[in-house]
Amino acid sequence: MSQCVVIDVETTGLDPQNNYIVSVAAFKVDMDMQMGETHELDGFKTDIKPPIAIPSDATRIHGITNKMVRDSPTFEEAAEELRDFIGDLPVVGHNVLFDLNFLNTEFRRADEDTLFENEAYCTMRAYQKLYGGRSSLDAVVDALGLGGRTGRHHDALEDVKLTVGVALMLARGQKPITTWSEETTTTPVERPKRSSFWKYFFGFLVLLGLWMSFRGCDASSQSIASENSSIQNAYSQDGTTRQIQLSLSDLGYEVTVDGVYGPQTKAAIEKYQSANDLAVTGEIDMELRNLLLQEQH
Repeated sequence: MSQCVVIDVETTGLDPQNNYIVSVAAFKVDMDMQMGETHELDGFKTDIKPPIAIPSDATRIHGITNKMVRDSPTFEEAAEELRDFIGDLPVVGHNVLFDLNFLNTEFRRADEDTLFENEAYCTMRAYQKLYGGRSSLDAVVDALGLGGRTGRHHDALEDVKLTVGVALMLARGQKPITTWSEETTTTPVERPKRSSFWKYFFGFLVLLGLWMSFRGCDASSQSIASENSSIQNAYSQDGTTRQIQLSLSDLGYEVTVDGVYGPQTKAAIEKYQSANDLAVTGEIDMELRNLLLQEQH
């Protein structure tokens, strides 16, 4: 792969069927360039006015308010230019499936071609397979010594630039300068520190919520015919305990079939949360379920 397009989106929520993009950035990158070499990036960046109000929970993550996008184009108005910019180049992103799910859903709404035919590469999964440990963008950027965010909010343009650095370093075999362990703890700039008591208290609530969400579900999952149909259907069906187990197993976390929601599954989910540096919030059960289902497919 010589040229590619690195992408990132900010959204109103996690489910692309019921949420919308509020900001998108995409940059064309020559993967043959040398680290430190001056490189003029050909880029696309725009904020998007969604058809629904931006929830306050989403604004706390990316800092984008309804007022800020009041005069921005809708995705339909920006769709053709963005789709032409990406073309048939490979798409790269950190947790790229999240971005592709939203972009493909928005492109379908705008009656534009989707990105299903484009090759896709995920820097998050590549880093985790190579080195393990925490693999959020903040954690990987820190481990590779690439600096960090300039502010406390996620920003599509800044995330693309950070992902470009990660992609180039991984392509050249750069190893982390930080070794993660069970005792290693970091606090990304966008998350406040929490005491151990509150950490475990909210963790208990998360697991309880997950158990209540999945206990009434069928423990067996049907096979998916194709990657395209799996992406389209992942959000339209309720998650089941079996799907969570398969997702964790595919990601390399040891888990056995232990009933509706047993100790092995619980331990694997706790390990996944810790490894991916997931924030503990009142909505973490839905966030974790969606992330696991995305990464499975």
